[in-house]
Amino acid sequence: MSTESSKALAEIAAAIKKMRWPPQSAEAHVQSAKSAADRLRSVLQYSSLPPKLDLQEVASLLVAASVLIDVIRCADGIAAAVGELEREVGFEGLKTTEAAINRHGIVSPVDDGDHVVVEIQAAAD
Repeated sequence: MSTESSKALAEIAAAIKKMRWPPQSAEAHVQSAKSAADRLRSVLQYSSLPPKLDLQEVASLLVAASVLIDVIRCADGIAAAVGELEREVGFEGLKTTEAAINRHGIVSPVDDGDHVVVEIQAAAD
């Protein structure tokens, strides 16, 4: 779950930096992580507990699993938000480079190495 979420978030970050959408396998990584989370939930729900149980160890495992499931949920939300951003500002990708110009103005990415700043200039009417 952690590896798939990490790969999805890395691809989404690269897509934002390059203003290219959709990232090739980000959705596949998110779906794979969600599937793993569903399997984990199922195992936890239907497994029986051993008679001698170290509650501290089990609690730590459950907290870690819960955090990973939340990370997956957030990664899915981030992917959806970036997809919406792409529709609003017109990232390059499967479309032509003219997609960077939308009805609201001109979108210009500025890459300073560590960060990407997106400047949106209003179109002259």
